[in-house]
Amino acid sequence: MAYPYLGLGTDPKDLTYRFNWNAPIAVSPHDPAVVYHAGNVVLRSRDRGVGWRAISPDLTRDEEDKQGPGGGPITNEAAGAETYNTIFSFVESPHEPGTFWAGTDDGLVHLSRDGGANWTNVTPEGLGAAQVNAIEVSPHDPARAYLAVTYYKFGDFSPHVYRTDDYGVTWTRRVDGIGEEAFVRVVREDPVRAGLLFAGTEAGLYLSLDDGVRWQPFQLNLPVVPITDLTIRDGDLVAATQGRSFWILDDLSPLRQLGDAVAASTAWLFRPREAYRVSWPGGGDGDDEEPATRGENPPDGAVLYYYLAESLFAEPGKEEGEGEDKEEGRDEDEDEETEAEEEGDENAGELVVTLDVLDLAGEVIRSYSSKKEERPKDGRERRGERPDPPLPAAAGLNRFAWDLRRERVTEVPELLTMGGSRYRVAPGTYRVRLTAGSEQIERPLEVRPDPRRPHTPEAFAAQQELSAAIRKRLDEVHAAVNRLADVRGQVNDLVERARDREWAGAAEIVTAGEALAERIDAWEEKLVQRRHETFQDVINFPPALSSQLLFLLESVDASDPPLTAGARARFTDLDAAWQAQAAEMRAVLDQDLPAFNALFDVHRVPAVILP
Repeated sequence: MAYPYLGLGTDPKDLTYRFNWNAPIAVSPHDPAVVYHAGNVVLRSRDRGVGWRAISPDLTRDEEDKQGPGGGPITNEAAGAETYNTIFSFVESPHEPGTFWAGTDDGLVHLSRDGGANWTNVTPEGLGAAQVNAIEVSPHDPARAYLAVTYYKFGDFSPHVYRTDDYGVTWTRRVDGIGEEAFVRVVREDPVRAGLLFAGTEAGLYLSLDDGVRWQPFQLNLPVVPITDLTIRDGDLVAATQGRSFWILDDLSPLRQLGDAVAASTAWLFRPREAYRVSWPGGGDGDDEEPATRGENPPDGAVLYYYLAESLFAEPGKEEGEGEDKEEGRDEDEDEETEAEEEGDENAGELVVTLDVLDLAGEVIRSYSSKKEERPKDGRERRGERPDPPLPAAAGLNRFAWDLRRERVTEVPELLTMGGSRYRVAPGTYRVRLTAGSEQIERPLEVRPDPRRPHTPEAFAAQQELSAAIRKRLDEVHAAVNRLADVRGQVNDLVERARDREWAGAAEIVTAGEALAERIDAWEEKLVQRRHETFQDVINFPPALSSQLLFLLESVDASDPPLTAGARARFTDLDAAWQAQAAEMRAVLDQDLPAFNALFDVHRVPAVILP
């Protein structure tokens, strides 16, 4: 306390300083050692609260007849918790050290531009005995400020927002669009887009895109509750509610870029804000149902916003009612769409939207579509390999999060793997491309490293180099498995055909084919483990080379650089194991398979076709 005093039972008029229940405390934006505390005067400490000195006279109306018990005329509480004629809001300009704004609970606004040596009454004309609930100095113009003023303690719930562009010489009231009884507690201006305002009211949140000329409700999924304060941090809007909860509107990028060009467009990709490559700790508490009071984190990765106009969803070149079959009462294309749906295309007749992520070389490293991706044939979801969710493609604003990972490796059908094959990109500049109908838009995207950890571009490059090498080996392994699985399938078919034949050489073909298939089986078991049905099966069927590579890739990607010597050594060993199996594959293809095919020449029977 600036002046410790047990004020219980003492009239406010007899106190050294009068403080209200919510007396302002503000740290200087220019010097963190300087703290301001406001009662009926403004107090300043240059040593973080050890000592205080008044830098203003009494800035209130100082009405002794209203400084009795309980701080009348509002309440009558003898305990002294409620005190009238006090400063309710205080702010130091972020532009100019020593420029102070102070607003009181009895309707006065004062300004000092010389560190508190002199104060000027800049109260808007006709304000009366209002409570100046909050003052916002524009982050774009030091002469501009906004007042949120309330009269609700007198039974007047109408909204009052004032703006000045000349340090309080003149004021204009701007409340068009705010509800008649949605009195305003706070106004904040976006620090990036001038004129983008947010108002916290008794009846929820309001938005203005034109500096308060017009307001509109902006609730989204926010409950209709009193908003007591607002702040903008790192591009997010944070709201404190009368229900004592915090709500955050993640990423103001779309609002900052919204304008006539967006409204006139058919499709629009908003420039995404920077994304951070962060290794989050995993795991929850295991509850099947999340408590209703638990907060929700924003999506991981890069959050992408895009707008699709309703016109995109209409058939091109066709006016309403045009193309209707008058006899049948249906569109001419309806039969074709129905046939497509009957053939299993659940996306028939819908707008297909794609979103691609490209590196600086122009290579697509991840691609998404609004067309639903098919799941594995046996219905199992491989760890880390779940199908991508389809892109949302609705008229209006859509949101999608890229997890900062590349495309997965070549797949082996129906294989349960023991690790994820999608590894994260390194920090750097990428591009995002939206395609919707004939529209195609690209925007840059900056991926930044975790700011809490020191890293070098060289360390990330080394991690990417090893991850890419592991992925390349996985592609080779899985492609080889798929190739020889196709060969084995043809061999088995030919064996079955020969088994029932009585022509010369049939027995020899069956024997040779079975031996070839068995060799492929033995070779494949060293690369992939097809007998895994669950992750507990590793006890009976040890993971093969593919799973070891996937585990290593996931291990390297799971943390930030630097790489460990163990990871490098493990890849050297796994690479050597793959080279040995690749040599055996070449022997099968270059020796065993031609020998098997040669058996069919005598009988002029088609042999295996190498895929």
